[in-house]
Amino acid sequence: MPHSNDPPIESSPVLWSTIRVGTIRAAGVAGFAPLVVELGGDPADLLRRVGLTPDALDDADTPIDDGLLTDLLDLAAAELNEPNFGLLMANKHQLEMLGPISIMMVNSGTVAEAFALINRYLAFHAPDVKATLEPDPRGRPDVATLRYQAASSGPPLVHLTDAGMGFIHNSFATIFGPDYGLIEVDLPFRPGGGVQAHEEFYGVPVHEGRPAARLYFPIALLHAQISGADRSIRDAARARLDELLAADTEDMTGRVRGLVQATLGVTPVDIEDIAEFLAMHPRTLQRRLDDEGTVFSKLLDDARRRRAHWELTQTDNPVSQIAQNVGFGHQSTLSRAATRWWGATPLQVRRRQRQLVAKP
Repeated sequence: MPHSNDPPIESSPVLWSTIRVGTIRAAGVAGFAPLVVELGGDPADLLRRVGLTPDALDDADTPIDDGLLTDLLDLAAAELNEPNFGLLMANKHQLEMLGPISIMMVNSGTVAEAFALINRYLAFHAPDVKATLEPDPRGRPDVATLRYQAASSGPPLVHLTDAGMGFIHNSFATIFGPDYGLIEVDLPFRPGGGVQAHEEFYGVPVHEGRPAARLYFPIALLHAQISGADRSIRDAARARLDELLAADTEDMTGRVRGLVQATLGVTPVDIEDIAEFLAMHPRTLQRRLDDEGTVFSKLLDDARRRRAHWELTQTDNPVSQIAQNVGFGHQSTLSRAATRWWGATPLQVRRRQRQLVAKP
């Protein structure tokens, strides 16, 4: 999707420099809130400051724009003075956060088989994330690598990469034991606090500023049998993922609604942009929505109405800022929409809510 020409939210310190169209299920950052609290911060405040509602991460299946997540983690790291925020977050994540994918993983016959299935179904969790097995770029025949990519393009997403790579390392350690054979680690960035924390986390040499994020391990690990694996459970999890992916494909209204909510106020939202993200022609997308009894303009209007009502009643944001946050270029456009939605001006809606709250 194209970048917005509108200025960023003035009261937010976040730089909206790179807007991405990828999404990640909220389950992928389940450790965010507990880590922020542990470090003395307020998760709800940080979520608001990047344009997300305080409950945005509550539903594990909610798709969250990875650009917003990047801004959220960057903001948390800066506010809490923790340059290794993503690495710490990895320790808050359990293998079970991937749902059916984790069940399928631990019930595969070998590591190679597990990753073949994971690569096939990872789009259910995070369409833009890639975790691929590759030969050692240094040419060692007895070494394999897992290359991790948190987004399809753009600069490395530092904290998302740290959280994802750390989660994979912890998962291997859970399945095979802490000494599963990790040899070294490459990072495609230079950690703000240096590599010492990463080397303590992984227990091996860590190289910064490399072309890609990689875990290096003996190639023999790929053929290691996963203890306790049950192929019938694996097949059941795989069937469930097939059902979920089919349902996701069929429910175009839900997919479009999630994309609109994820990008609202961050980048211009129109049917052409959403159709491009879904790799289909805008007319095809509108036909799919017609078949489900709705139209794109209604989904966009509903998303704006819900977001505006929440900001008017739950925040002190100026009306001009709220107009930007819901994708309106001018405050007057929000005022006209509010009259259509609620028969009242934005300030009247805010005043009514405060009067209700103030009643004994």
